Amino acid sequence: NAIAQKSKAHKLFIDFLKNPESWVAMLKTIDERGGFYSENVRIDVRLAPTGMYGLGRGNLGRGTMILNYENMARIVSLARGSVESPQKIIAHELCHIFHAPKMDLPLFMNEGMAEYVSMKEDQLGPYFDSGKEVKNLDESVAIGFDERYARGLIFFKYLESKYKPAAAKKFIILVCLKEKSCREALQEE
Repeated sequence: NAIAQKSKAHKLFIDFLKNPESWVAMLKTIDERGGFYSENVRIDVRLAPTGMYGLGRGNLGRGTMILNYENMARIVSLARGSVESPQKIIAHELCHIFHAPKMDLPLFMNEGMAEYVSMKEDQLGPYFDSGKEVKNLDESVAIGFDERYARGLIFFKYLESKYKPAAAKKFIILVCLKEKSCREALQEE
């Protein structure tokens, strides 16, 4: 593979992608935290040298993920060979594929759900910023990333902490699989 020959970081990333155990671990994570993994979804993975880190789109039964292999190799290199960040990014994009039928969610909730489902429970730190006033949950604040991801993640972490760990997962299942409105799903808590 020409991409794997570009650098050690490229090779580590490509080897990670080719390893079935990597995919099993990511799918297990999104199923445990979001409850919507399906064995019947075909996922096409495409690699591109430019663009965002990743993009996941889908509909019932099929999904496409585009991964920027240059950005992925860069973060593997910065992390001294760790594939933890690419794994989180890919799990985030997988989440978009699995909840794609419910794409009418507000952007902060759509991205927050993908963040919540794809990350370890102790990974909130990178999202906190010093004293920015935010007036609307869907408002973007330029601080180097789209803050709507953080707001949505905090919504799901709130459900988890206020009620019980299974509350966020239950909300996701009600909205994405049972096709309840967000209001209806919250009222069931």
